[in-house]
Amino acid sequence: AALASICDDSLVSTNADILDGLYYGGVDTPTTLHLAAQLASLEHGKYAVLCPSGQSAIAVMAGAMARSGDHVLVAVTVIYRTRWLFDRYFGRLGVDIEYFDPTTVDVLEEAIRPNTKLVFFELPGSFTYELFDLSRAAEICRKKKVVSAVDSTWAASTFCYPLQHDIDIVVLSLGKTHAGIAGVSLGAIITSDHVLFTKRTAAAALLGCHVNPNACSDARIAMSTLAPRLAQQMKSTETGRFY
Repeated sequence: AALASICDDSLVSTNADILDGLYYGGVDTPTTLHLAAQLASLEHGKYAVLCPSGQSAIAVMAGAMARSGDHVLVAVTVIYRTRWLFDRYFGRLGVDIEYFDPTTVDVLEEAIRPNTKLVFFELPGSFTYELFDLSRAAEICRKKKVVSAVDSTWAASTFCYPLQHDIDIVVLSLGKTHAGIAGVSLGAIITSDHVLFTKRTAAAALLGCHVNPNACSDARIAMSTLAPRLAQQMKSTETGRFY
């Protein structure tokens, strides 16, 4: 009788007790919750959902809202694996995927349709490093009542905070700068909106996107050196001395 009921609310309980919100099946542990809280704080958000990789985080983030017949706008500058995900998975499920040039975000005024559910960016663009006006993009999406999401892996939760520009969701691949040094693969979905958090937590649980607590522990240790690693990386880039 004391077990959590199977409902979205129990998945995102307040965790007043160490066992609150925990299920058999590895949905969460105190270790994973600790890393999630740390990442949410780093990104100036309130909630985080952990996934096994950055790719799975994007899949859970988009899959929690996109259905057959829905329209999703994706920046043409996303990495090819993200494009494969939208084209070869969501496209085959009947989601209408359309690409746009994010360097002129005003195109969203005309591109967003009544059935548009998501606008997804990568900042900066992979390989070609395009930037765009975060605040303007968020303004248009809010006006049109469409969820905006940004893959902000490159910023390493240090150089840019999309949630502070009113973007709804941040996605991270932690296997890069955050925790790649620990040899772990993890991803995260971060937001300040409790409704968006609840939907993505439920989607991750239903899809079995559980994370290894040991990997989360290693990631927390790796992230304690994030600032000095980034500082050395910047110094090496500026001086051309990589040793």
